Amino acid sequence: MVLEKQIRPFLEWLLPDLASNLPGALISFVGLVILLGLAAMLFGFLTSALRGGPGAAIRQLRYIVGEGWRDFRNIKMRRVFAMSRLAFKESIRRYVLVVFAVLALIFLFAGWFLDVQSDNPTRLYISFAIRTVNLLVLLLTIFLSAFSLPADIEKKTIFTVVTKPVRAWEIILGRIIGFSAIGTMIIGLMCLVSLIFVNRGLSHEHPAVEQVQLTESGKGNTGLTSFNSHHRHEFNTENGVKSDSAMGHYHVVLDDKKGNKDSVRVGPPRGALQARVPIYGDLEFLGRDGKPGKGINVGKEWTYRGYVEGNTLSAGIYHFKNLDPRDFLKNDEVPLEMSIRVFRTYTGEIERGISGSLVLQNPNPALKDPQARRQMDKDTAVKSKPITFTAIEFTPESLPIPRRIEAEMIDGSYREVDLFDSLAHNGDLDLVVQCDERSQYFGLAKTDVYIRAADRQFWWNFVKSFITLWLQMVIVTAFGVMFSTFLTGSVALVSTIAVIVMGFYAKMIADVATGETLGGGPIESAIRVVTQDNMMSELDAGIMTIVIKGFDAVAMQLIRGVSFLMPNFGAFAESGGINTASFAAYGFDIPSSLMLQHVCIMLAYVFLATCAGYFFLKTKEIAA
Repeated sequence: MVLEKQIRPFLEWLLPDLASNLPGALISFVGLVILLGLAAMLFGFLTSALRGGPGAAIRQLRYIVGEGWRDFRNIKMRRVFAMSRLAFKESIRRYVLVVFAVLALIFLFAGWFLDVQSDNPTRLYISFAIRTVNLLVLLLTIFLSAFSLPADIEKKTIFTVVTKPVRAWEIILGRIIGFSAIGTMIIGLMCLVSLIFVNRGLSHEHPAVEQVQLTESGKGNTGLTSFNSHHRHEFNTENGVKSDSAMGHYHVVLDDKKGNKDSVRVGPPRGALQARVPIYGDLEFLGRDGKPGKGINVGKEWTYRGYVEGNTLSAGIYHFKNLDPRDFLKNDEVPLEMSIRVFRTYTGEIERGISGSLVLQNPNPALKDPQARRQMDKDTAVKSKPITFTAIEFTPESLPIPRRIEAEMIDGSYREVDLFDSLAHNGDLDLVVQCDERSQYFGLAKTDVYIRAADRQFWWNFVKSFITLWLQMVIVTAFGVMFSTFLTGSVALVSTIAVIVMGFYAKMIADVATGETLGGGPIESAIRVVTQDNMMSELDAGIMTIVIKGFDAVAMQLIRGVSFLMPNFGAFAESGGINTASFAAYGFDIPSSLMLQHVCIMLAYVFLATCAGYFFLKTKEIAA
């Protein structure tokens, strides 16, 4: 899984970071609220001043702000829940449960259309389930929130509410909670159905085995499982060992009577549905001369990975911090997983991987000082013996590191030592990765090599991915209710969809506005489409080129500013960036820090949308 942006710890993300000069999400949110509040008051003042003069504008602005604060202080949750119950019943009358029936029908026949011969069906099933639920729940939420209030105003049923002692805050909050409750019910049911769908779709058996024969060493039997679900496994039945991995999973094969093919039993698939907990290290590169530098550029445009050259001093060093032996289920080994990319300058045997080696190294800085080194304990280990491996392109590899490992001591001798007691320094450990073949290269990124802590429960990780869908649904509901307070149903619908589109494609809009994406702004792009002009050439429109580029620059900066205020929906669903759907599909545990960040983002946008909806609703004649 590619993780271009590292997930910051929650408190580091929320509070200011003086070391990196980052303001923190809390300061940014408060500043944004103040900025938007001042802009709204300025707009309201200018509008009122044009109608009745500056004096009337000041009095009206003072009244609106004061009235809003008094209404906020007098909110009663009893009335809010009454409004939410009314919105919930209204949604039920609109047959929203039909959406659940449609989703269930889709999952019932989805297996017919999915690529069951995919190299990783687990990723396919999970991504399909999350994306389908996300799309249909968003559509349901948009229609409910955008059309509800305008329909009540048009039919005048809203008068039965506003004539009661109900405040505008309570109407807005009640509708957001009521529509969110409907979405919660749908998402909860579909989470259960999706979990059953994924488990049922990936469940299979290999009822028979073939070609069981004794190995040359006499240790166990080797053979092949029967061909089922478009694949088979090779296995060795010594003491119930695992079969080889195929299509993202393996089986445990048991042989009750060695040499008897009929006694071999194949267990259910394992390793497909998992929630791995990776421990990443900071990556540092050494150049060909062994000095610190950047990874070698092999000509690829994507600079996510740096490359190390084989049979030189070039290496990638992963600095792991604060390792705790209690994080690993098996105390006798430390699981290491790698997904190293290979760049070949000559083909050779294409099916054979490229050999490499890794060394565990003590990061104690005192080892680099000769005087301090002479005073250190002789039982201090410097580095382990090289551990060889073979890297194959796009093929993850698990390499368990034994807890007891042979290492070079400070006096030059070799001894078997404890990994955490002798090699690790205060829980820190360095891992040096090198390519051993001349003129071949290893591509390394921070997330390509990690130490795997104890796995979490897959079902809970799957539920967390649906929780983020729920957070996204609440944000869309809040925006839909806000737009419905001052726009007609159809316009509110289009506005809410525009918020979602801008939220999903905010990065692309920013790239167009800054010129990183070729083709120009909206007017220039439209001209290129009509004239069939390519994006690389200069626009040839004479003196109008300057005018067109000027209009595009202003338009794109306005669009960029608006998109900056929109929620980044790509972080909640599978559409790029750091998203929880990718974590679940690739089998990684969704970090608690990321979940807390998403919860805070949801609360911030609901707060802003509720405030805006209140003041918009107060301008309606029905709320006077």
